[in-house]
Amino acid sequence: MKAVADFFATLWNRNNRNNFIFRGQDEDARTVWERAKTLCHDFRIHNVVNTPMLPITPACKKWEKPPCGFAKINFDATVSNEKMGYGVIVRDADGFVLGGSGGFKETVIDIEWAELIAFEESVKVAGDLNISK
Repeated sequence: MKAVADFFATLWNRNNRNNFIFRGQDEDARTVWERAKTLCHDFRIHNVVNTPMLPITPACKKWEKPPCGFAKINFDATVSNEKMGYGVIVRDADGFVLGGSGGFKETVIDIEWAELIAFEESVKVAGDLNISK
């Protein structure tokens, strides 16, 4: 309820301030409340009864240990402004960093191909470190 009250107070203050500055008029809180209520109903904002339009999908984004005797290789890539960047990191079962690599390439490329290049680099790093598992 505190979040809802803060949301409406912020909405009312901002709207009231903008109307006063740009139109020279004040609106009463009831008018702003009705608009906010309609907005909340339309988009199901702060509505615990109905399911949200945009479902929240929880994602567990943490590093998981590999089994003993194995190494875990994480790689990623990004594409921006006709450049591609990638990074690779290799860890053992205790989370100790064994090695890594990264770099940039000046090329126009899709993200899927950039990820493939990052994968190729991760295989090279694993080969350089003599990692078999």
